[in-house]
Amino acid sequence: MLDTTLCLPLRGRPPRQVLLGHKRVGFGAGKLTGIGGKVEPGEAVVVAAARELEEEVGLVASPTDLYPAARLAFLFPHRPDWSTVMYVFVLWSWQGTPAAGREIEPAWFGVEAIPYGQMWADTAHWLPRVLAGERIEGHFIFAADNQTVATAELEAWPVDDQVGG
Repeated sequence: MLDTTLCLPLRGRPPRQVLLGHKRVGFGAGKLTGIGGKVEPGEAVVVAAARELEEEVGLVASPTDLYPAARLAFLFPHRPDWSTVMYVFVLWSWQGTPAAGREIEPAWFGVEAIPYGQMWADTAHWLPRVLAGERIEGHFIFAADNQTVATAELEAWPVDDQVGG
């Protein structure tokens, strides 16, 4: 399965706001999502996350400022090429101001006002827990429509060294 990343820049501790983006093109176009993308061959996951954050919205962050929050497997039995493992990072420190790019239109959302109905269906299962400070591991299987979550399993994630590597 393809490895991907997702960054969630946060304001406040505990978080009051999270930076999300309206996906303009590509996989998930039309949905609201975090900021991220594919891990390149030989690239460390955390380095890919920092790179994607800068490429997508112009925020510069050190990989050491990215806090691993979730590892999520998404299985699409009816579209196997969509199946992926996504590493989610939260961060409170970066340089720059979020700016729209070709793929993403960024916007800040209050954590109590996130429009989950505009996001992938799995997000309502895991994002509130990540924003509450949990580290989680999840496994989602999507139904034949490739939109509905058929099964969802979440548990505590004992983060290992491979995330930062």
